[in-house]
Amino acid sequence: MKKLGSRPGSVDCLNARQSVEPSDAVKVAITRAIEALSGGASDTPTTNPNAKYYISLSNVANTTSRVSEVEQIVLKSMKAKLDSAGTMQMAPKLESADKARGVLKDRKLKGGFYLSIAVDNFQYSDGNLKVKVRIGVFSYPNKSLLGNLDKSLTAQGVSANDKASENRLLELAAGLAADQFAQNAPAFL
Repeated sequence: MKKLGSRPGSVDCLNARQSVEPSDAVKVAITRAIEALSGGASDTPTTNPNAKYYISLSNVANTTSRVSEVEQIVLKSMKAKLDSAGTMQMAPKLESADKARGVLKDRKLKGGFYLSIAVDNFQYSDGNLKVKVRIGVFSYPNKSLLGNLDKSLTAQGVSANDKASENRLLELAAGLAADQFAQNAPAFL
């Protein structure tokens, strides 16, 4: 990654490859590389001095054919909602369990949560589109299951494979699921 990041045009090269890459797993890896080189998702999250809870987000598991796009939409929406809650501190990606325990102790946070995120395949039926985001709530860093929540939304009058409607509904569902978690975080402890 360091060698690639030092070369001009590396992000352009990755973007070009991503648009023609047939493998969803490789597309996700390319997306993460682009984010890392662009200073995106791999950056250390902004410190929230008012945080009560420490939050780590999983990668997004999904059964749609739009792996990297879905992950970007869901994570962006969820992070925005969790940040706006005012009581959440986002954990950096790939943080060790010992480091997480240290942050929880040093900052005297009430608890840590790992949110395991999944998106069900988009369902088109009778002119309707249904989107479902599921969140498994685990303790963090130990990852003991504490509960789960789901958010389903339906849009009427949608033609099959309407990506704009999928994106809009997915962003809303992810944001509402994150909002629901933020409001109920104390109940999971």
